[in-house]
Amino acid sequence: MAAQSPIARFFTPAQKVVQEHAASLTNSPPQTPGPRGGGRHVAQQSWKDDEISTPPSIQSRKRCLKVDPVSDAKKVKQNVPTKDDTSCPDPCTAHALPASCETPKRVQDGPKDLRATLQLAERSAPGSIPPFTAECFHHFENGGLQYSWPTWLRPENLRDSQGLRPTEPGYNQGTLWVPDPIKEKGEYQKAQGHNTPMLMQFWKLKARHFDKVALFKVGKFYEIFYYDAFIAQRVCNLKWMSQEKKPHVGFPEMAKHEYAKRIVEAGFKVVVVEQVERVVETNQRKSDKEGGPSCVERDVCEVFTNGTLVDPELLAGPGSRFLAYLCFEGSAQKSLDFAACLVDCATSQIQLGHFVDAPDRNRLRTLLAQLQPSEVVYDAANLPMEVLQLLKRLPCRPQLSPRCVGDCGLLGARDKINKYRTAHPKAFTSAVEEVLAQDSAIMAAAGVMGYLEAALLAERLLPFALWDVLATAATTRASSQRMILDATALSALEVVETLEGGYEGSLLSFLDHTSTPFGFRLLKQWICAPLLDLEDIQSRQEAVEFFLKNDELSKQLSASLKKCIAAGKISKLPVDLERATSRIWSYALQAERKAVMYDDITARRLGHFAELMQAYEQCFQLLSTAFPSNGSLPGRLAMIARTQKSGGILPDLMPVISKLRGSMIETTAANGSVKFRPRDGADSAYDQKTRQINMIKSQLDQELQQVRKAYPKVQFAFVHRLPGYRYEVECDEHSMSAATVRNLDITARPKGKIRFHTPQIKELIAQLDQLENEQEDCIFPFLSKLFREFHAHQAPFRALVRCVSEVDALLSLAAASRSLPGASCRAEFVASDNAAAASIELRACRHPVVAAKMGSAFVPNDTVLNACGVPGLLIVTGPNMGGKSTVLRQTCIAIVMAQVGCRVNATKCRLSPVDRIFTRIGAYDAVLEGKSTLLTELEETAALLMHGTPRSLAVLDELGRGTSTFDGAAIASAVLDELKSQVRCPVLFATHYHPVSRKAAEDTACVAPFHMAAAVDENTHEMTFLYKFLPGLCPSSHGHNVAKIAGLPEPVLAEARARSAEFDSGVARINEVEQLVQLAAQRNVADLKELFRQRQKSS
Repeated sequence: MAAQSPIARFFTPAQKVVQEHAASLTNSPPQTPGPRGGGRHVAQQSWKDDEISTPPSIQSRKRCLKVDPVSDAKKVKQNVPTKDDTSCPDPCTAHALPASCETPKRVQDGPKDLRATLQLAERSAPGSIPPFTAECFHHFENGGLQYSWPTWLRPENLRDSQGLRPTEPGYNQGTLWVPDPIKEKGEYQKAQGHNTPMLMQFWKLKARHFDKVALFKVGKFYEIFYYDAFIAQRVCNLKWMSQEKKPHVGFPEMAKHEYAKRIVEAGFKVVVVEQVERVVETNQRKSDKEGGPSCVERDVCEVFTNGTLVDPELLAGPGSRFLAYLCFEGSAQKSLDFAACLVDCATSQIQLGHFVDAPDRNRLRTLLAQLQPSEVVYDAANLPMEVLQLLKRLPCRPQLSPRCVGDCGLLGARDKINKYRTAHPKAFTSAVEEVLAQDSAIMAAAGVMGYLEAALLAERLLPFALWDVLATAATTRASSQRMILDATALSALEVVETLEGGYEGSLLSFLDHTSTPFGFRLLKQWICAPLLDLEDIQSRQEAVEFFLKNDELSKQLSASLKKCIAAGKISKLPVDLERATSRIWSYALQAERKAVMYDDITARRLGHFAELMQAYEQCFQLLSTAFPSNGSLPGRLAMIARTQKSGGILPDLMPVISKLRGSMIETTAANGSVKFRPRDGADSAYDQKTRQINMIKSQLDQELQQVRKAYPKVQFAFVHRLPGYRYEVECDEHSMSAATVRNLDITARPKGKIRFHTPQIKELIAQLDQLENEQEDCIFPFLSKLFREFHAHQAPFRALVRCVSEVDALLSLAAASRSLPGASCRAEFVASDNAAAASIELRACRHPVVAAKMGSAFVPNDTVLNACGVPGLLIVTGPNMGGKSTVLRQTCIAIVMAQVGCRVNATKCRLSPVDRIFTRIGAYDAVLEGKSTLLTELEETAALLMHGTPRSLAVLDELGRGTSTFDGAAIASAVLDELKSQVRCPVLFATHYHPVSRKAAEDTACVAPFHMAAAVDENTHEMTFLYKFLPGLCPSSHGHNVAKIAGLPEPVLAEARARSAEFDSGVARINEVEQLVQLAAQRNVADLKELFRQRQKSS
């Protein structure tokens, strides 16, 4: 077997399935390694990073490599761990691996320095190369050797800005050492072809953003070079520039969002470098000897990460994309209490919270499960390792971005917060100021501000940010306004996503019939935190019932809402009022042009604003006119339908909208496209430039007349092609003498025609170009003024969005209620004090999601707790696969839907409000956190015993598994006793421990036995599940019957049945002995005689 190349020692050959899985995520065919790039890699997290760090790429498959420093350098020990790789002891040493189908070929002609460098790295710190750098090395090996590279970018010479190699501690993959162009001219002289003025700008950029894919603007195209080109080609399937000696791909300006979105979704971060001056401005700067680069000036204008996307073209789906910053208190490995700051960059909403957590980190899990952040930022030295492993296991797979806070610490954070508070004195509410009393909250808020600065979003987002206290199930207990659904309940009940991590099949997907993205976001908030106050629940129920009774009105409203936000001629996308409003406000701070775009960016922004105003106007008109005025509206809808002047909550925005829209006018270009510009008289600077432009155009027309006078027999006309070839004078080719044509400045010779410019026309066109550029630049101050005026009315515009969102969410609940399979009813709530146990009565209840799939095959069941003479603790027994878990889940789902305000999938639902649902359903461990199945289950049970109240609902399924039968039964029995005597809440307790269930059932005042019915043929041992929830204990769990269904061989089944009978007989004898001893100790002669008589009969 041939020896592996030096770089290949840092990788393991990936299986074909990994390559195909990665390729499917980019909708491109699997790629094999070669001169045009390798397959998709799988990156792990880098621990050290000063700026925005490289994210994980798709983490669906991971491999780590360990090299024995004692063994021969050619021997490689490969580990193929599970999904969450535990063979990498520290993320500091994690490295990326290729997903190619074959072992990378050996570099026969590779540099010897590289071989020595990487062999030394193997011996000193195996697997120490960070992810982005590791991918770069992989691409250098698999296709990079055919290209030309500057010396400082080759793997053997690669260093960060501090001179550290990738294998050395403290290496920062966010920076790159680049030789100084003055002090180290020799390095650049060696790098022929890599030291042009434009590439000198590129190296200056990559020195600060090495770990990001750089989109480098050149004219009307974005060019991508070197290692970035390999990544972009693999993710976006771009074509290589075949004539280039360096790796190089690119795409046109109009495709920026499309390709940037693909790269970000693949797990990378993107930095966009724009030209910030025009060519004429460059020439003017040179002529004025003002210094600067010899080419067009460029600068970083945008940074895209998973949590900082704001443009609609980059955002996928209506859900919020939260950027979360976590800061823990105390030492990194023992800290429990923490602060969290979450930002929805697309809507400029920031939430800050402080949490006192427990060892099971239930509140952190709940926050992450409810809000599902797209990116999590943290201080690398502050985050506990178990939290890092928890973040890696989240189904939503957030991008993990470690940052090194450096020397600023708490003092620097306080200074940053104080400066922001001084600049924006009304930004923090009193509630937010109360949270900021905690040091960790200050660090989290300042950390978010710092990260937004690095992402170039601070200036456009923070001045208009809406700050609020982070309100999740972990924080709302004190206010008693919401039911608590913690992370365990959200997962077990599949509220926002299924157990597999998908959206379809979740309760949210079933209830979602919204017409607007902002309505969807509100509905998700309602479902994650159902109402608890009786009046609030009934108010929402009344609105839902109104829409159910007025079906035609409901359908019209939903259709009208979709029309209100329909895609316009400019945006081509539906108008998300929240996100579009935030985007327009961010433009208010840009009073001058920065990036040079060949698209008419000012006209586009005005068009977006015009479409936003139109959407606001249509939404206002809809809410103010769509509802009947005969007094039939329920209270909440009546408030929404009336304006504030009439005693309602709907803001009357028409005067403001009319004023704002009156500042611009719609025009139609020659090609039929719609554009917007300032209305005449709205901006004096723009009007002045318009007059000057019209004057130049008039002079051009006069020049054409002069040409016609000079050659009266020739037909002349202006022809306009590209902007650089407009006002061409066109005539027939043979209508002028050859001598005359030779003296003309010919610009084109189409068939039978000639086109030319006169010296006067060329001069006038140059003046026209300059005036049009100046006119475009002067629109930026106008836009800033217009958008600031829009922001001055932010409160009523936000109020209108809330009204529309609420109506949309209510319509969604009504539509979901209408689509419930089988019977449905409005939940009837009964008041109860806090000390009284909650009561629940469900008749013919169905699980809506499961029943919708099964149709009439689904068997409904009754569930009664603390009502109709049934006690509050139900012991649930029955065979495996008999439907116990479904009954448990559908009971919880019915309560959630009832307190959300939706109808319930049952013939009758009567209950008192439930303040929290505790679930212990399903078996799973947490290997990366060092937790077994039993420990995980007992942590969830401990949360119930510590935080449960009489108004809670507890659902426990097979508590005690994962240990010995006796220990498990003892734990289950002890927990039952505690729930019955101390917590006293309604409980559904499913178990296969029959001694436990029999003993508990003896307390008929507090416990009622129920089971899932099944019919068993004693001859064939065939079992038929009846799926009926009936009173009484199930005499057997019928495990061997289920084993038969699973296909176990008949000899094994027969042996299992025999041993089961032996075990049952032994247990019966033990029970008789225990009863005999107990009666003897009590000297109960009569019962002893009866026991002996029964024994004689049975024998």
